[in-house]
Amino acid sequence: MIGSLPYTALPSHWKLERIDRLFRVIKEEALPDDELVSAFIDGVVTLRSNRPESVIKGSGQEIGYKHLEVNDLVISGMNAHLGGLGVSDSAGKCTPVYTILRKTQELHERYFSYFLWHAAKSGYIKSLVNAVRYNSADFGPETIKKIIVPVPPIDEQIEIANYLDRQIELLERTIECKQQQIKCLKEESKGLTLSWLSNIGNSSKEGWESIVSGNGIRAKYLFEQRKISGVEAPLASATIDGVMLRDDMANDVWNPEDSSDSYKLVEPGDFVIGLRSFQHGFSYSEIRGKVSPAYSVFRIREEFQNTLKSKYFSYLFQTRQFITLLDAISVGIRQGRNIPYESFGNLLIPVPSDKEFAKIVSMQERNQESIDLLTKSLIPLSQLKVSLVATAVTGGLQMQEKEEI
Repeated sequence: MIGSLPYTALPSHWKLERIDRLFRVIKEEALPDDELVSAFIDGVVTLRSNRPESVIKGSGQEIGYKHLEVNDLVISGMNAHLGGLGVSDSAGKCTPVYTILRKTQELHERYFSYFLWHAAKSGYIKSLVNAVRYNSADFGPETIKKIIVPVPPIDEQIEIANYLDRQIELLERTIECKQQQIKCLKEESKGLTLSWLSNIGNSSKEGWESIVSGNGIRAKYLFEQRKISGVEAPLASATIDGVMLRDDMANDVWNPEDSSDSYKLVEPGDFVIGLRSFQHGFSYSEIRGKVSPAYSVFRIREEFQNTLKSKYFSYLFQTRQFITLLDAISVGIRQGRNIPYESFGNLLIPVPSDKEFAKIVSMQERNQESIDLLTKSLIPLSQLKVSLVATAVTGGLQMQEKEEI
């Protein structure tokens, strides 16, 4: 039995228990004033309003929502296998796909939260789920209740949880610092592309027309739409980081169960206007795939392909000034707003000289190199967090202490 669990050996004085002997499942109806609580894959369970940067689609109707209390152990049925579980720092409500566990005896919830997070990162939870589909899964209370967990004495539970709290806080401060550096570099990149134009700080449409002036060409003369459908290609989406295959995306996305024959082909060098382009600009593709019929796909006209570089436009279409223009020509309400291709076609697009183009690319590439180095430096930090938790919740700290004695 132990061999199938996310550990191979435990301190001899630790016990093994099923979770349902330590916790009970809570199904209390949500209260009228409850705020929505979410479980994030970094193991944090908090009010959704505390994570405004996280894009999570809400449900239209709140049927079956459940009330939870501070220190309840909350497990997402959809992304527990990715780490979406933990001890809630707030009272509130959660969706019906969550399982709420409340302790029935003296124990330290955070230790068990860390153990289950380790079980997720080790792949153990994924091995138990009923189905895994496009980074989502079905992990319900009947399966959860049968999980066997190691149970150290209460003082060791507290010691392990406190140790991990301290170490992970230090790690996350370092990670946050690097992420802030990456954010600043990305923001800086948005201003580099148009630095060759004078007075570019004025980003109103009238100001744009005046500033670009003789350096610009209307988009409809530079680009052509592509409407190729009915082809075999993997599904893709337009994101702030470019066009990405859906199976490679970190967040769960909707995939059509019916025919996707009407989906549009996108190839390397193409640009895509998506439903969030008014927020992050157009997405540049370096892959072959097919995107929603609601998207517009376009590329540089053949007669310009030898003289104009698509890489420049991939930078241009994500500058602050250009995104301001997109906001002015977008139509619709809420999160998904459409940018008519015809409206884009009337925009004046600044085209640099060969000298300016080389300068722009050089600056952007230097910036991107710094971003890539910082991004790569985050990988071992994330791995260290996983390793620390794995060692601590399976008795590694106690075994080390015993060896030192």
